[in-house]
Amino acid sequence: MKTYQRKLMFPALLWLGLYLLLSTVMGNIAQTDQQLYLFSALPQLVLALLCLFYLYRTGLSVQIGLTIPAIEKTTTMLYYLPLLLVSCFSLLYGLRTNLSSLTIMAFLGMYSGVVFLEEVIFRGLMFDALSRKWNHIIVIFFISFTFAVGHIISIVVVEMSVFENFLQIVNAFVVGILFMIVMVSSRNLKACIFAHILYNFLASISNVGNTPIEIIVFNTVITLLYAFYLWVNAAHFKEYVTTKPS
Repeated sequence: MKTYQRKLMFPALLWLGLYLLLSTVMGNIAQTDQQLYLFSALPQLVLALLCLFYLYRTGLSVQIGLTIPAIEKTTTMLYYLPLLLVSCFSLLYGLRTNLSSLTIMAFLGMYSGVVFLEEVIFRGLMFDALSRKWNHIIVIFFISFTFAVGHIISIVVVEMSVFENFLQIVNAFVVGILFMIVMVSSRNLKACIFAHILYNFLASISNVGNTPIEIIVFNTVITLLYAFYLWVNAAHFKEYVTTKPS
């Protein structure tokens, strides 16, 4: 296990490469027919399960906060309600009525696999590895930035315009910071995974379409308010930000 602890960036990059390759291939296949989302979901879930097995076998599931209790009280974290607020905002645009039950299940399955991999890679393995070497404030912004830039793949997968993809990347950066401050404060990767799945799933079954500017504004306000609250009330958040890497 010590070998894996010293070289966390290697598994992070390995799983990131597999995830990006699979997402590109499956995304292009699913784009040809809505019903193929079910087919797209299965490989993502399989890869997520393989990753989970790897994390358990190497002991990294404990190290990245996947299988341990949160280090901050749920009450201090405001029951993670800010995560729920940003996740449910897309419902204000109404629900799509042209989706079959099979497609909705496929969305849920696909996002469960995709989100698990993203959270484990960025706010799990990469976060733990970089926190040992880099300035901790830089870690928060760097991981959020790399997570956001990864959404450039949407130009290929869903044929977004450059501007639409830019707005998606900006929003992913803001939401990425929100998830990062939760992870920094509580080491609760499970909360980030569940909130991220809910965010993507509700957006996919709503009429929100591509990222509206008002969603970016709303998510930014929630992130800033939550960061200020945690700075004042969550000891682990302030401790992480002000502590130099060992």
